[in-house]
Amino acid sequence: MKGLHITDALGLLAYFFCGYAALLVMWTVWKKERPKHAERWMKFLLTARTKKDKFDDGMARWWPLWFCVLLAGGTAYGMLSLINAPVEEHHVAVYGQLDNGDWAMSSDEEGKFAYRPCPDFDAAPMLKKGIGFVAPRAAWDQLPTCRSIRKRGRGFFWRDQNWHYIHIKEY
Repeated sequence: MKGLHITDALGLLAYFFCGYAALLVMWTVWKKERPKHAERWMKFLLTARTKKDKFDDGMARWWPLWFCVLLAGGTAYGMLSLINAPVEEHHVAVYGQLDNGDWAMSSDEEGKFAYRPCPDFDAAPMLKKGIGFVAPRAAWDQLPTCRSIRKRGRGFFWRDQNWHYIHIKEY
């Protein structure tokens, strides 16, 4: 997918905020005073609403808590989008099985790569029959240690739109 995702935007915002904070600290140390806009921000942050809790002797500022909850939620959302990320490749050529059990392949998107199937689905018989052929389309879930074709819509689709098999020499 192209474009800027919400997690990327939050990450850029965090970089800008941290850079601004670092420049503000350097300015304060160098000039021995805060800029006027920084004083206004500090006054706003220090006068944020406080709530006295009956179980606590002191005052609690709730905005840092909600900020951390939102930041943690955004991070969790970003991490969940990386788990089982679906991958679709085009013109996947199968060259053979390597010594470690991986499969030597190439595609338009990745070039040459090693495909390690997950143990949840025995893909070896299918891939052995596909040695020397090109799959016009292949889709799998990219897991941290392997690639899974167990879900519906995932797998190696060996026939083209005319229901013909493509040999590597023809490609």
